[in-house]
Amino acid sequence: MLRRFSVLLYVFLSASVHAEPLPEQDIPALLQARVKETQGTAIVAGIIDAQGRRFYSYGPADTVSGKPVDEHTLFEIGSVTKLFTSLLLADMAVKGEVKLDDPVQLHLPPGVKAPQFGEQPIRLVDLSLHRSGLPVDLTQLPMGPAEIIAQGYDIQSLYRFVSAYTLNRAPGKTEYSNVGVSLLGFALASRAGHSYEQLIRDRITGPIGMRDTGITFTPAMRARLAQGYKGTTAQPSISGVPAYAPAGGLYSTASDMLNFLGAAFSLTTSPLDAAMAYMRKPYREKPDVRLGWGMDRRYGSELWTHAGRTFGYASMVAFDASAGRGVVLLANSTTELSDLAHRILNTKFRLRQFVAPPAFVRMVEESHFGQVMAAYRALKHRDPEFFLEESIINEWGGVLLNKGRTRQAIALLAFNCQQFPKSANTFDSLGEAYEASGDRTQAIAAYRKALELDPKFSNAGARLRVLAPPESHGGAK
Repeated sequence: MLRRFSVLLYVFLSASVHAEPLPEQDIPALLQARVKETQGTAIVAGIIDAQGRRFYSYGPADTVSGKPVDEHTLFEIGSVTKLFTSLLLADMAVKGEVKLDDPVQLHLPPGVKAPQFGEQPIRLVDLSLHRSGLPVDLTQLPMGPAEIIAQGYDIQSLYRFVSAYTLNRAPGKTEYSNVGVSLLGFALASRAGHSYEQLIRDRITGPIGMRDTGITFTPAMRARLAQGYKGTTAQPSISGVPAYAPAGGLYSTASDMLNFLGAAFSLTTSPLDAAMAYMRKPYREKPDVRLGWGMDRRYGSELWTHAGRTFGYASMVAFDASAGRGVVLLANSTTELSDLAHRILNTKFRLRQFVAPPAFVRMVEESHFGQVMAAYRALKHRDPEFFLEESIINEWGGVLLNKGRTRQAIALLAFNCQQFPKSANTFDSLGEAYEASGDRTQAIAAYRKALELDPKFSNAGARLRVLAPPESHGGAK
């Protein structure tokens, strides 16, 4: 039963700034536009608040059958799985089975040795907060899904890797780690005496009625699984890779994920109320950090978020505590969903650009790239909300350069440097354009500016070693 008033515990309304959610009748068009502009396949959106649950969707579960997705379609949820692993930690901490500060070594099976830096061990909380010092993945080599599956990474693979790993720094600095969260999940499962999947079922999905969430399928569930895509190419699933189960191995539906979101923010009651509240508590060493959740306080919203992505799926959960409203987005392609969730909850948040605005392109082309700034100012005057993303203009400049339109690329990239004067990447791109035009002096100046902004910018450094080697004393000839 919906608890209509408990959500007020999490309402922090400003007298002057309020979140304005997107009208729900606009959500279907938003989903359709995102699928088309990113060559996606399908998206399901679920909304939850004190008034109940609503679902919206666009696109097919697979391009062969054309069957439309809905709230009962299964998707890989990728790194949103990490919320479940952090919730297990919170639940076991609340029940006194573990402590956040426990060294993970205390809860690992015999024969598995967690690395430590000097006398400083990796704690359970370090694994949840991505502060362990463990690497992102089991391999640093770029791999596609088929290659990852072929490696046969199982739990013992993870244990062997961790036991042999040497930390190069003390735990404490935030660096994303799938290895770390996987180790956390298996350590908690070892402490409980169950498999990770069984622990998820007993402690989370069972108590809050998430019947379609798990790692293994019944035949009926498999029939509702959306095919994942990258562009138009079908991708094999990697959620079943055992070593990464606690970091990204769960499948779920929009309906089930609203169960999770409702329980997480007390829109519904559940046996996990104490553990969910524990996850929302500020962690003493970092008051702005919560177990599992990311936070975004802007435009009158207090957003609690987590995103996920695999080779063929994307996921996003977000809850606006200032409005008592949440959204779940699931896609069977690798499209961007974070900005959609923010926009649905609060229209002050901008949507990402995936191509340069057509009106801007037309005006710039008509001026033969002689009036780039004037075109921008005219459109900004016409619509104060008009904006350009650095990456989109940079990509357009790259396309022009590849087509041999060097003069036009220089004009566009110089404009981008004016708009984003603190971006090393924009000046590096301008340096490439000047170099292509044969203007060595201007290329050196642009590359030097890129290095001034980011001394580690490798391409600018490499080009300067060619164009202005030390023996030339930095001069252009």
